[in-house]
This record gives sequence, C-alpha cells and structure tokens, in this order.
Amino acid sequence: MTGRGGRAESRAVSERDLPLGPAFHPALVLFGLCVGSFLNVVVHRLPLGRSIVTPRSACPSCRAPIPWYDNLPILSYLLLGGRCRRCRAGISLRYPFVEALTALLFLAAGTVDSPPAGVLAARLAVVSALVAVSFIDLDHLIVPDSISIPLMVVGPVAAFAVPELLAGAWLTGPGFPPDRGGAVLASAFGALVGGVGLNLVRWGGSALFRRAAERQGGEAMGFGDVKLLAGIGAWTGGQGALLAFVLGSALGALFGLAHIGRLACVARARRSRRASAPGHGALAAARRFGSAIPFAPFLAAGGVAALLLRGRVVGWFDFWIRNV
Repeated sequence: MTGRGGRAESRAVSERDLPLGPAFHPALVLFGLCVGSFLNVVVHRLPLGRSIVTPRSACPSCRAPIPWYDNLPILSYLLLGGRCRRCRAGISLRYPFVEALTALLFLAAGTVDSPPAGVLAARLAVVSALVAVSFIDLDHLIVPDSISIPLMVVGPVAAFAVPELLAGAWLTGPGFPPDRGGAVLASAFGALVGGVGLNLVRWGGSALFRRAAERQGGEAMGFGDVKLLAGIGAWTGGQGALLAFVLGSALGALFGLAHIGRLACVARARRSRRASAPGHGALAAARRFGSAIPFAPFLAAGGVAALLLRGRVVGWFDFWIRNV
C-alpha cells in the first residue's frame, strides 16, 4: 500500500517528467531568436579575447552603439534593410541566419520526442554551444577550449542532474529513467569514446597524409575537434559520439568532394587561359585558395542529430540486427 509520502514523490516525479506542450513552442522560438542574437556576439568576440558581456554591440563600420530597438532578432535587420541606421553600411546576412538557425534548432529540441523540461534545458545548452563553435571554426579554423572543455566537464554533472538525458546509452543499465550513477558512467564513457576514438583517427590521418599534414602544421586534424567530440559524447553517450562522428565524417566528405570539384574547375579554367604556365593543377589551386576545411561544423551537425535522434537510431539499429 502506498503512503502519502510515496504518492507525493510519485506526483513530483510525474510533474518533472511532464513534456512541454505545443503552446510552449512559440516562446521557444522567441527564446531561440534571442539566444541566436547573443551567439552572434560570442562568435565575433570570443576568438578575439574580448568580453561577451560588455560593451554593447556596435556597428562594425562606424562603431556606433546599436540601440535595443535596432537589435531585435531578424526584425531589425528586415526593417533596416540590412543596413546600419547611422552610416548605412551593409550588415552581414550571417547575423539573421544564426538567429533563425538557433530558433529552428531550439524548436526541434523541444518537439523531437517531446522531452521533459530537464532534458530540454540540456538540449538547448548543447545546441547553443555547437552553433557558436561551428561559426567560430568557419571564421578562424579554431575550436575554443572555453566551449569544448566545459562541454566535457559539465556533461557528467548534467547526467547526474537529469539522468533521462542518457537513457538507453551504453553503461546506463536497465530501467527508465536510468539511475544517476549509471548516467554519469555513460557520460564519462561517451567522452572517452569520442575523445580517444577521434584522436586515433587524427594520428592515423596525420601518418597517412603526412605531406598534406605538414602544410597545416604537421596535423591532418586539429586537437580542438577531438575535444569537441569528447564534449558531444559526454552529453550523448558512446552511441551518440559514434553517431556524431559518422554523420560528421559523411557530411565533411561530401563537402570535401564538392570543394575538390570546385578547385578542379578553377584549375581547368586557368589552364585554358594559360596552358603553358606551370603550377595550375588542382593541387596548386588548393595551395593558393587554401585546402584546410573546418571539421567542427560537421561534427556539430552530427552532434545535434545524436542529441535529438540517438534513441531512435539505436532503436532502428537494434530492430535491423534482430531481423537480419
């Protein structure tokens, strides 16, 4: 027979696990737009070592501070025609794109499998970090430790606070929600799988493609990518780390092939103009235009998929194994 204490505890757990309904989705989109606006500041200032809190945002051209009514996500960009109110200099389309992307990812985080509030909060935090690190890597070819290391460190803490986040991951044990100890163990194992696994790939790639790696400082892949995948694994478990790596590698390979094709077209066009001139092959074009491809955006895309779809992918894989 269940006593009052048992009923109260059961009611508290059920309220905590209650998913947020569709009425909450517009607020989630608005919140995503605001966070995206802040992430634009992070992407611009963090690699430069500047504070992401102060001073206020300013026009990159005339340095005039931007008032709040000109800093409304997407809306201000549309009302101003993509130009600064004071100097009329053009504003990059990157800003509203990051805001819209963040809002869409926040909406996806709140709708896929209708997560409870704790899982949703964890998803939003990871998505925000992955959006920021993607555009920083695109601009500067770096993955800041100030983002990747906190992902690794906070992941097990989040697993302890919200064990449902790692439900179904390796080492969590049976039952739902998993016990806190199992969730922390699964988080640590995910970080290990992501970090050690990608580091082995990094070493192997540097050995196999030594000459190309020497042109990029002796490494085929930066160690920042290794720490980033370890951070993703800390929030998604071992299967999530593997899923993020596989999807990220597939996307990166597709982009790399398209990049090589573009370089080949450039080289062919130049050969047609100066057929006798040396050094106009695809490799020479790659040296001139830059052959380094940022990997963090692809890992981040795989990480978002792992964060939101890991349970479904694992279920599909188990079903396939049992029926083959």
